[in-house]
Amino acid sequence: MYISDQTIDRVREAIDIAGLVGDYLDLKPAGRSLKACCPFHQEKTPSFMVTPDLGRYKCFGCGESGDGITFVMKMEHLDFPDAVRFLADKYGIPIEAADPREVERQEKKEALFRINREAAFFYYRRLLTNRRPQAYLRRRGMTSAIINPFLLGYADGQGQSLYRYLKDKGVEEADLLSLGLIARSNSGQGFYDKFRNRLIFPIFNNQRKIVGFGGRVMGDGIPKYLNSPESEVFHKGHNLYGIHTVMERPHRDRIIMVEGYMDVIGLYGQGIDYAMASLGTALTPDQARLIKRYTDQVYLCYDGDSAGIKAARRAIGVFRKEDIVPKMILLPDGLDPDEYIHAKGKEAFEEAIRQAVDPPSFEIKLIKAAHNLEEAGGRMDFLRQAVDYLATLESQGVRDIYLQEVADLAGVKPASVESDLEEAVKKKEALEEEARARRARVSGPGPSGPIDEAYDDEPDYYEEMDPFYEDGPPPYMEEGMDRAPDQAAGEIRDLRVRSRLEEALLFRLQEGPLDDEDLDLLMDYMSPGLEKTLAETMVALRKEGIAPSAQALKESLGEALPEVLYMKLVSREKRDRVSPQDRETLDRELFHRVRLARLNENRRELEGKIRQATREGGGQEIPALFQALQEIDQKMMQMKEGVDL
Repeated sequence: MYISDQTIDRVREAIDIAGLVGDYLDLKPAGRSLKACCPFHQEKTPSFMVTPDLGRYKCFGCGESGDGITFVMKMEHLDFPDAVRFLADKYGIPIEAADPREVERQEKKEALFRINREAAFFYYRRLLTNRRPQAYLRRRGMTSAIINPFLLGYADGQGQSLYRYLKDKGVEEADLLSLGLIARSNSGQGFYDKFRNRLIFPIFNNQRKIVGFGGRVMGDGIPKYLNSPESEVFHKGHNLYGIHTVMERPHRDRIIMVEGYMDVIGLYGQGIDYAMASLGTALTPDQARLIKRYTDQVYLCYDGDSAGIKAARRAIGVFRKEDIVPKMILLPDGLDPDEYIHAKGKEAFEEAIRQAVDPPSFEIKLIKAAHNLEEAGGRMDFLRQAVDYLATLESQGVRDIYLQEVADLAGVKPASVESDLEEAVKKKEALEEEARARRARVSGPGPSGPIDEAYDDEPDYYEEMDPFYEDGPPPYMEEGMDRAPDQAAGEIRDLRVRSRLEEALLFRLQEGPLDDEDLDLLMDYMSPGLEKTLAETMVALRKEGIAPSAQALKESLGEALPEVLYMKLVSREKRDRVSPQDRETLDRELFHRVRLARLNENRRELEGKIRQATREGGGQEIPALFQALQEIDQKMMQMKEGVDL
């Protein structure tokens, strides 16, 4: 919303700098000024001065200075427009906007915020008057000191309690549906509460407004967690659970990123009040930038399973782009933060923080965990993989730092590791140079041939095919850490291309039936898991005479259908249908791309086999492998030239 200059001027004129700062700090007279300990850095002797006559403040310790708007921006972690709105609301100044449509949109958002707030207090009151959730919280060691700051609540199992309560207050059903507080019944004639028999976790944004909810089943039940969908006021990738407690202080020495609501709350209850969670999604750049407002030091304390490791690796890459190098907290025995701090206590957890490691040490420890260093063979395998990992580090100085750690773990002299590392770096650089040269000279198909060209001129039909694997550091590949970097990068590209194509195929299958040949190709191409399950469900629904709409799929699959994919399916339903002639053309192009992508995956697999055979001296296999590679190249060239295979 564009705020008029007149509004900003009126806000500045209304600010009483002494009263405003006095709401946050204990000000003491100092001549014509007022003083306090600075809120922006640690100090024992007051050096923060407020001058009412000038309407400004300045810290003579750290140099921070500004006016009332600047002060609110820093204390509340707001940008300029939001700080002006904050102060306008405080002083009762109406906000004038240049665009009436933006005013209407803002008013609509505020109305949704009020509905969420009303729902949160409804759940909160239900918790305070119901013994079942109270008993559950007591078993988990939660008291009012935790319940109140997080406004925990309880959704009963009656089915329409919240719906009736809010309807009586005049709330429209369309708003409740958009916020995910209710759902439409299977008959389509009525509504029911989305959250039932669950502990409720309101989700606050950095303006302390409730944007959504998480619901945890108490005891056994599926799904374990149920979350609000994306809405006008709730975007998972822009928010963090627990931020409203972290921002109570303007700057933190450190922030701990954990995986779940209970981890944040469990740590808070033991005095660790600087933990946040990323709402069940992989960390996003927007979340990393938000965290950076509050601290320069981030610790990651994720679960020790493969999913947690993968999430940690991705988070490291996201934070690095924001010039933050996070440290990794490693907890023993696979315990999550909530379990560990309740079992061991705050001091033990703080010791785990002190023992946190940086990303390279984290990677080396993971490689170590996969090998038995008591045996010579295990040490040799560990050394090979660790050296290959060190070779991926760009800085020679950084490689040298961790060389000693690898040598100590392998029980060898640093000089021998240094020699192996030099060879690994040379090999990596040679392979990278070879890949660059090949890309420059190859005119036929290859890893960057037809597949790349196939996506250079995508028709509009594909423009919404966002990959499940977002841009950023490639996902961790748990096996094959000794692969050549260009091969590994190619495999990641194959995954991204596959992800885009699988999503496009699902969209196509949602729109209408396919002929048998195309359907067989689609089902054969789909990866085992969610994608194939979703495709099979669409086919099954259509056989029963039911259109595979997003809602029908949601009812069939429940929480197994990710919310982000559900919203994409909803969005596709709203697009205009194409003509039969255009459909035929688009189908032909889509399945052409599928065949091409599958050939490219086969080619990548053959390249890997050739590399392995070359390393292991399997000379007899190599000619046959090259022959198969040549046949794939020929097919890809024919497809590139439009030959019908």
